[in-house]
Amino acid sequence: MIEHRGALEALERLLDRGGEPDEVLEEVVVVLGRLYDRVALRVVRDGELVDGPSSGNPLGTASSWDVYLAETKVGEIEVAPASDEDDAFMRRVATLASPYFR
Repeated sequence: MIEHRGALEALERLLDRGGEPDEVLEEVVVVLGRLYDRVALRVVRDGELVDGPSSGNPLGTASSWDVYLAETKVGEIEVAPASDEDDAFMRRVATLASPYFR
């Protein structure tokens, strides 16, 4: 949990600073990449999920969390390996990063 707290603090600083959505999402991948072997973001474009920034090995089983903004799905965050303890953390990450999934 200490690692999650540090990652959330880093993400909050990053997201408070703002910037271009693509650049911010790349930085989100960097922060999450410190915790996970695989990180992939997908963004909804024209009603379809398209690949966004990612890092790590795309093979193997990963867990994903939907990203919503104003009750509309705007993307997805995928990480591996993930455990049950990651659920609340990743839901918080999805909420914090949601404005940049555009």
